[in-house]
Amino acid sequence: MKAANPLPEIAGLQACLKGYLALPDALCPRRADWERLLGELPEIPAGETDGDPVFNPAEWWKPEPRNQENPELYAVFPYHLCNRETEDLQTGINTFYKRAYTHDSGWAQDGMQAALLGLVSEARNSVTDRLTVPSAYARFPAFWGPSFDWIPDQDQGGSAAHAFQLMVMQCIGDNVHIAPTWPESWSLNFKMAGPYGTTITGEKQVGSKASYEIEGQAKDRLKVIVP
Repeated sequence: MKAANPLPEIAGLQACLKGYLALPDALCPRRADWERLLGELPEIPAGETDGDPVFNPAEWWKPEPRNQENPELYAVFPYHLCNRETEDLQTGINTFYKRAYTHDSGWAQDGMQAALLGLVSEARNSVTDRLTVPSAYARFPAFWGPSFDWIPDQDQGGSAAHAFQLMVMQCIGDNVHIAPTWPESWSLNFKMAGPYGTTITGEKQVGSKASYEIEGQAKDRLKVIVP
């Protein structure tokens, strides 16, 4: 696809530069250069579809599909620039519902994007469908494919596992969201690595609020948010 200022490149540079600039000064020997480059980057391409604000795959593009990607959603995943704490969350949700490709198999990112946008049913369906539909070509239940590449297709399970983790916990800066995209009809018991070397354990029973514990020297630095 021919494009000007494509979203994946802009979002990737923004995410990396913001991450670098969040480091201590001792680890930022080129802070001035990074700040300059961040200031020179265009904004995330955006527009409207059917009257709703959406992210665009680029500032300008000539559609010549060569791969079944939704580049406009890279602002959500893998670059985490749009999430439940950002003002453009609804734009991300609109973009998800209007995405061109909804195949959600192999390396597709629908489950992760749905979880980060707080779309409970969509995230749940992505995970359960991926993990319960076996391959017609394989003897073992944890072998999938073919989808886009080979057999066995480890991308199928990897994407499901990542989406599942994001349903259980999302870390945005020092904020830790527990069970942010968790179905009310599911119970939960988990132990996961948190920011700054912490370990977070918790559980949630059907119809109740999640409980949790944090271990680690940096635990007081974190703010835990439970819906």
